[in-house]
Amino acid sequence: MSDSFVLLWGATSLSEQESDELYPLLTSSERARAASLGHVLSQRYLSGRYLARKVGGQILGQAWTSVIPVAHCCECGMDHGAITLEGTDVHISLSSSGGVVVAAGIRGKQIGVDIEQGNLGDSREVAGRTGTHSVTLGSWCEYEAVVKAMRVGNAVSIDELDPAEVSGRFTVHHATQQDRLVVAVAVSR
Repeated sequence: MSDSFVLLWGATSLSEQESDELYPLLTSSERARAASLGHVLSQRYLSGRYLARKVGGQILGQAWTSVIPVAHCCECGMDHGAITLEGTDVHISLSSSGGVVVAAGIRGKQIGVDIEQGNLGDSREVAGRTGTHSVTLGSWCEYEAVVKAMRVGNAVSIDELDPAEVSGRFTVHHATQQDRLVVAVAVSR
């Protein structure tokens, strides 16, 4: 199976035309989730759903308007977390930072994406199980991409990831710099 994935970027606020195109396609679950969020978070959520549909359409070779992203949090029951496309083996991951949303998708494998504002070598202090650790922004993005692909969120801290296990289970596309944004993708093997 191919390790190629689709990656799309967009703004955290949809244009009026994009909103008009998306709104009739939203499921009742998506509408409920968007309504439960404040304006800014709702706009980011809807932008992510728009990009998820665009990525899914590209992967399946279908109109983006024909695909339905589905997510279900086991903890709260809301529509967020890892996304699949209804009736397919397409998996999609979303991330946002500042005014940008990114979506990554692939068939038949788990995928995780993370985007952060800054530079690859910027230092960041992060909490782990064994204390605070200083990591580069590039390393942080790679960690976030891996735990999203693992579907464990932040339940596994950065110092609990076993590098041998990660390299055996995932291909980590190392963090790259694009303008003032750093992005990384992890895909299950």
